[in-house]
Amino acid sequence: MAALAMDIVIEGLTKVFVNRADPSRSVTAVNNVSLSIAPGQLVTLLGPSGCGKTTILRIIAGFETPTSGKVLLGGRDITHTPPNKRDTALVFQNYALFPHLTVWENVTFGLKLRKDISPEEQKARAERVLSQVGLSDMAQRSPDQLSGGQQQRVALARAIVNEPRVLLFDEPLSNLDAKLREQMRLEIRALQQRHGITSVYVTHDQSEAMAISDRIVILKDGRIEQAGTPEEVYTRPATHFVADFIGRANFVSARVAGVSKGGYDLEVNGRTVFVPGSGQDSFGPGDFVDILLRPENTYVLPRSGAVGQPVPGAGAQGELTPVVDGRLVRRSFLGAVVEYEIEVPGHPRLLAEMSNPFAWGLLEPGSEVTVYFSPRVAHLLRRP
Repeated sequence: MAALAMDIVIEGLTKVFVNRADPSRSVTAVNNVSLSIAPGQLVTLLGPSGCGKTTILRIIAGFETPTSGKVLLGGRDITHTPPNKRDTALVFQNYALFPHLTVWENVTFGLKLRKDISPEEQKARAERVLSQVGLSDMAQRSPDQLSGGQQQRVALARAIVNEPRVLLFDEPLSNLDAKLREQMRLEIRALQQRHGITSVYVTHDQSEAMAISDRIVILKDGRIEQAGTPEEVYTRPATHFVADFIGRANFVSARVAGVSKGGYDLEVNGRTVFVPGSGQDSFGPGDFVDILLRPENTYVLPRSGAVGQPVPGAGAQGELTPVVDGRLVRRSFLGAVVEYEIEVPGHPRLLAEMSNPFAWGLLEPGSEVTVYFSPRVAHLLRRP
């Protein structure tokens, strides 16, 4: 019954690309991946090149056959079903438009192959979708008369017009410039939500994934490192890899000195700081951990003594606690924010991104400083 509640269920998916000349050089692109996607969700597969995200997408689409495992769509096993029988549509990275056909002919191409839709319904669907993507007045143009963003809209309209159960995106915005990427990702999200189509989106762009996803699945070496909402994977990453891959991260080494019901007392470079527990962690006295501090939650003030004192925090973050002392080695003034790079003995350099810099006061490179953080937004990871 659990499988029937989901639009897509992937069970124990493995894909090995065999090198027949030298089997020892065969590559395991996907390694025992299991994943469930609820109806209407947009789930992004995110990770570096070679992590297996595109291979998973191609297996769902039917363009690759898994070595083991299966894919279910609406509770039906489609692992060995041909692509044209899967009720899915794929938006390609290079748009894959027919250059000799007009926009209208590209959009209606798939509809004309279907015998279950009348010509009148085909026309109505095409007009409706072209209106939704803002291309009604360009229906008779050829693809080479369109900009990159307009071509991507045609590819999206061609996929949606067939009203598939699942929409698949293979890095659809990678050929667009940065400003157009931001515009198109919002349009894709709006169309996906308007139609309520379950979607799987592949990208290596963290910002893109954060902006459009209901859930993000982060992959590394063919395995899932973490799956969760954008907020979960950013604020509560499961591993150092996830923390470092999603956004920028500072890691401050510490040792657990004591455990209480509310959290942990940590020893950091001669200081004791308290960090609340998340309810999912389980560290004991003597364990070595890393405190994850995002740059936007890291604060730098002139050093005020060997120990330093708590200071009023920024907004809802509450009181800021001193964590380490260091020396400011770089300052980059960016207008609304200022970035500081701090050299700390025994640690990698830390990065702080402070908004409203004039309210805090600008610090000069070479200054002796204290790094502060808000325990409420800190996250602990077991040291690898």
